[in-house]
Amino acid sequence: SNYKITPELILKYKLLGTNADKHQLNYEGKAYMNISNDYADENIPRELTTANFLDTHSAFSTSAKSFGFTTKHTLTFTPHFENEDHYLTALGRFELATGNNSTQATNANRLAEGITNPSAGARLTSLSSTYGEWKQIFWLFSAHYSWKSRYMVDFTIRIDGTTRFGEDNRWGYFPAISGRWNIIDEPFMKKVREKVKMNM
Repeated sequence: SNYKITPELILKYKLLGTNADKHQLNYEGKAYMNISNDYADENIPRELTTANFLDTHSAFSTSAKSFGFTTKHTLTFTPHFENEDHYLTALGRFELATGNNSTQATNANRLAEGITNPSAGARLTSLSSTYGEWKQIFWLFSAHYSWKSRYMVDFTIRIDGTTRFGEDNRWGYFPAISGRWNIIDEPFMKKVREKVKMNM
C-alpha cells in the first residue's frame, strides 16, 4: 500500500498599485509539503519455488517514507513609465527546501505454512535500513527591459546551495544574459509587413 500527500498554501499580495498605470510591487508566498509512504508485504509459498526445501516459504517486508517541505517567496516589481516606449520588470525569489527519507527491509524464510509475516519466528536472511536528509536554498534575480517592444534585454542570476553538491562545492552560480531584436517592427520593414498581410 502507498499514499502521497502534497498540501500547498499560497499567499498573494499587491504591495503597491493594482493597475498598469501605477508602479506595481507584487508578493507571492508558497509553502508546500510532499509526504510519501510506501509499504509492501510479499510471501512466496513452498509450491511456487524451486529453492532448497528447508529454505522455502519466504516472506519480504519493506517500507519507505519521505518528507519534504518547501517555502518560496517572490517579489515582482514593474515600474510605470510616462513614456510607454519603455518597459521594465524585475523579479526576486528566495526558496528554502528541506527533506528526509528512510527505508527498512526484512527478508525471512523457513516460515510455517499459512504464515506470511517475516517477523513471525522465521529465519531472517537479511535486515537493512537507510536514512538520508537534504537541504537546499536558492536566490534568483531576473530583469527584463524592452524599448518599443523592439529591442529587449534579459538578465538572470541564480545562486544555489545544496547538500546534494559535493562537500567542497556546496554553492553554484548560474548567470545568463540574452537579447532580442524584433526586426519586423523596424520602419524600414514596413513594405515587408504589408506584403505579408496581403498574402494572409
